Amino acid sequence: MSHNPVLKSAIRSLFAEGDLQSLRSLLLHSTAWQQHGRTSFGNEQITSSWMVWLANCGLSDCSAAISLDSGSESLDLLTLTSKSSSSSTRIAVWTWHNREFIKRLICIPDTDLQARCLGTSIDAVADLLPQPDPLLISDYDQQQHPFSVDVTPSCLVDIPAEIKAAVDGWWSLWQDEQLAAVNDFYSIDALIQLPGREENQTRDQLINFASRSFQQMHRRYCQPESVLLDQHNKNRLGILWHMEGDMDTGNGPLKPRQRVRKTMISYLEIRDAKIVQDTSMFDQAALIKRLSA
Repeated sequence: MSHNPVLKSAIRSLFAEGDLQSLRSLLLHSTAWQQHGRTSFGNEQITSSWMVWLANCGLSDCSAAISLDSGSESLDLLTLTSKSSSSSTRIAVWTWHNREFIKRLICIPDTDLQARCLGTSIDAVADLLPQPDPLLISDYDQQQHPFSVDVTPSCLVDIPAEIKAAVDGWWSLWQDEQLAAVNDFYSIDALIQLPGREENQTRDQLINFASRSFQQMHRRYCQPESVLLDQHNKNRLGILWHMEGDMDTGNGPLKPRQRVRKTMISYLEIRDAKIVQDTSMFDQAALIKRLSA
């Protein structure tokens, strides 16, 4: 469906023209639209989710797009440039479908970049968001389960042998904090796009970004939810995954901690056993909204 021009046009027309009706025609009454940590059902609630973006960002031109399709799942990564400025932001749309209608959809905008486009702070963007749904999350502590078997992306789909080592290496960076995987599995000139960074990043900058992410979260644990292998190019895949743990919510020697979940979408392109593109998406404003709730 992602390669179906009807869906592509509907998604892009929503952001570029404010065309709601084309996308509405692809929704079922039971379609679940997840955005900013909130799940919407039905025409009124889903339209409200769209308006959160349109009311604050206005219309945008789609300056770049990547689409993947597995047959039952699709991933669209859009680079949106404001029509009132030259600033850009990115948005990821992961769709479950039957090639006619959307069953479920997760929309992750890079709200850090969105704040820059609006000339405001990430906290101000968080204030504009609706209240997130209650978070149902286990109190899993990896230190108490040293012999447990962790689920990896390779457990969810049959990843081709020629790219499996690179995918496993990428996962070891985030799950095992194996920073050496960056230089081992990323090409020297890899295109690396990280949340909140408009410019392409280097391998050293990826290592710094990952290190800061590890430092901010205690009892951290990663798990994949879905892996999408593009049926048209097996060197390209999308990974929907979650990083869970405890984050400090205050100052002082007795900092209160709150259990959180970061939902991430990553797009990987691999050639000659090396990652040549990594575009990862995360909604920072949604996390701030949840921590302040």
